[in-house]
Amino acid sequence: SRTGTGKSDFRRSDAFGALVLHPQLQITDKDPDATLTEACANWIALEIVRSQVEEWLPLATGSVEALDSIVSYLRTLPPEQQIDPGLSWIESIIEGNFDHFSRRTWYLATWLSELRGAVPSSSESLRQFRNIVDGFANAGDDSFVAIQRGEEEGPSLSEV
Repeated sequence: SRTGTGKSDFRRSDAFGALVLHPQLQITDKDPDATLTEACANWIALEIVRSQVEEWLPLATGSVEALDSIVSYLRTLPPEQQIDPGLSWIESIIEGNFDHFSRRTWYLATWLSELRGAVPSSSESLRQFRNIVDGFANAGDDSFVAIQRGEEEGPSLSEV
């Protein structure tokens, strides 16, 4: 719709968030963990939506809603696909503007924490991972500081 100011009420970047489908729970769900596990196991494959998502990414730059939606979708994929193209998609949406996203994303820190063990050492993906974590930590987002500390301390004895 249009306002009287000649500007659209429609925000493209938020619409991107709505276009990237991801499992969502109903409040009445009696076993949300099982529901999400089942939905993720049978969700939309990357090869079906990859070209569309990559076409839409420029419209999503700067949108917190789009960032959370893409993270929610990525969580449905195998770890190697979450990493590539996932980390590149996240960098595209953020575009280095960590202050804008800091303390506004619901899912990114948890997803990165869960994903870290699957990111290959000495890889471009590890550089991307650390760039994202460091950017948010430097922007003052405490949820990323713990991830950053884990990176600095290295693997625990149980991971070696």
